[in-house]
Amino acid sequence: MKVLCVYMNKYPYTTVEPYLESEVLHYGGFDKVYVFSLIVKKTEEKRRRATPNNIEVFPIRNDKFRYILGGVRVLFDTNFYQEIRKLKRKSKISLKRIITLLIYISRSHVDSKKICRLMKDRLRNSENIFYTYRFEFQPYTALLVKQKLHLEETRVVSRAHGYDLYEERSVGEYIPLRGYILEHLDKVYPCSKAGEIYLQKKFPMWVDKITTRYLGTNDYGVEEYRYNDLPFRIVSCSNIIKIKRLDRIVEVLSRLGTKKIEWIHFGSGEEEAAIKRLAAEKLTENSREGAAFDYRRL
Repeated sequence: MKVLCVYMNKYPYTTVEPYLESEVLHYGGFDKVYVFSLIVKKTEEKRRRATPNNIEVFPIRNDKFRYILGGVRVLFDTNFYQEIRKLKRKSKISLKRIITLLIYISRSHVDSKKICRLMKDRLRNSENIFYTYRFEFQPYTALLVKQKLHLEETRVVSRAHGYDLYEERSVGEYIPLRGYILEHLDKVYPCSKAGEIYLQKKFPMWVDKITTRYLGTNDYGVEEYRYNDLPFRIVSCSNIIKIKRLDRIVEVLSRLGTKKIEWIHFGSGEEEAAIKRLAAEKLTENSREGAAFDYRRL
């Protein structure tokens, strides 16, 4: 029997990780799929999206009290001391990074213990693949489950996106145990070529494990635009934060003058007011033939 164990943040609860809604439809090649919904809160479990029939979901609640108590386990994890020595050797040790490391290891041990209890008798005599959708503490959690359940033949792979990939975007510009994780994972799949190059440059010894795998959605094809009497509508959906570069959409739309354009954006974020001001300035009914902007919250 082929079994896929997926370690995800919150999915299928709340609205996060929207690309997974398309991806899970392609898990039909497995006889059974177990989804571990990490860092989900009890109050968030009320809002759940539909999943295919072959998927069984286990919420692994964000339990800060247990993570604090679990800090004792960190003292028995040799990777903690090896990572401290590595930070010292590179002159990168700081209180902020030590706290990040403590939380990382404690969370992984607490969550892996919960998952081991759930999976104790479910993964024997099966061909297992562990797949983590994020490349932060999730791979370490999966590796601990593999170790604790003595699943030596289990392959462990991970995706990598943005904040979970680029250390410069993390607290203290640090994501723990990167070297250990890459050594023990079978494959890492950044969702962009830039991410692949970034990891390969930082960890050239594991270059063969790192390959781009793009995110995607269902292919609905391309149709000719035939409705010349109606506005040409563009819809975008994202957090309104600097890295999403919504200002580029405003700039491009401000230069189009062939048709009336209507741009609708779903989302919110810290750059919301700035983007609204920029859109009001550059996308008005009087600019060329008109590029209107409509903003909506999800």
